Amino acid sequence: MNHSPNGWTDEVAVGGVERMTQVHESRCGLVGVYWFLGSEVALFGGLILAVLFLRWGSTNWIEGAGHLSSTTAILATACLLGATVSFGWALRGAVARRWPLIVVSVVGSAFLVVKVSDYVEHWKNELRPDSGVFWAAYYLLTGLHAAHVLAGVFLAGFCAWMLARRDREKLRRWTRGLRLYWYFVDTIWFCLLALFYAG
Repeated sequence: MNHSPNGWTDEVAVGGVERMTQVHESRCGLVGVYWFLGSEVALFGGLILAVLFLRWGSTNWIEGAGHLSSTTAILATACLLGATVSFGWALRGAVARRWPLIVVSVVGSAFLVVKVSDYVEHWKNELRPDSGVFWAAYYLLTGLHAAHVLAGVFLAGFCAWMLARRDREKLRRWTRGLRLYWYFVDTIWFCLLALFYAG
């Protein structure tokens, strides 16, 4: 076993460098996630403020909200919260778990099915983006939110697939970032509930 002049073994020195590299990668990854989420907050925040401004000048906003189904809103909310709980299970312990990420993908997909069925029903009733300010705002914001859910579903499925093939400790850091992203998705959904479904 080789020793350095200070008496440290090469193995200990290499292990320390590897540990410092992992910490650095973890911090850099979280900083990147925070920057990304900050830009998304600016995007949705600007759109929501614009819609609030339009709502104040709209005379048929409550009428439009009356066409939305509270049942589908509850189902969609349950799907998102189910995914959030699953992320908690995925991060229990020192390494990421695979099956909770699969659950995230499944219930996230269920949310998308609920929203698509909502859109189809509205479209059949001729409630389309050109039907008024309410519907233009509704399709824009809920559609953009659904696109973010789709991205989260894809990433959760990708991480679940990679867990069988790569370093679980490293993927745990990725899963932490994805969980923060999902918290953001949840928060935006609750804002949309208040904006559209509450009338």
